[in-house]
Amino acid sequence: MRKITHSLAAVATVAVALCSTGCMVTPQDGDFIGNIETAGPQVFAGATFQPRERVIIQARHPDGGWRKIGETRSSSSPYVDANGEWYIWGAFLEVPEEYWFDDGWDRVHAEFRAIAGGEQCMAFRKGYDPLDDSMPLGEILEEWSCGTSVTVYGRR
Repeated sequence: MRKITHSLAAVATVAVALCSTGCMVTPQDGDFIGNIETAGPQVFAGATFQPRERVIIQARHPDGGWRKIGETRSSSSPYVDANGEWYIWGAFLEVPEEYWFDDGWDRVHAEFRAIAGGEQCMAFRKGYDPLDDSMPLGEILEEWSCGTSVTVYGRR
């Protein structure tokens, strides 16, 4: 019973956080983009609960801090599904070389997050399908949420 109560409390906490901010559905935690030198612009997309909301996309810098690599605004008209009204946002962004950390053996990784309305957006693990609204929001968050940032992998 304690485990169930703890799980429900965690889902409620995440749901409150999501309801006050938004989410980033791509990239997803664990994505692999191939060769970073030829991959081209990366797709960053998500949703907020507010129309025309400013969304800032950030990458972790080698100094440990987060730096803005781009920004966009959510749509003015909502997308409606079984979980509510969502204002979609998206951006195609080049990720500067300095944000790719060397993992050895020609492998690299970068960390990304989105900020909407001054708050960090929820992010999702690889495999989450944002167009599948068959699950209630709480279950989606419990099964697929990875916190507020994602790690993407590539190679040189």
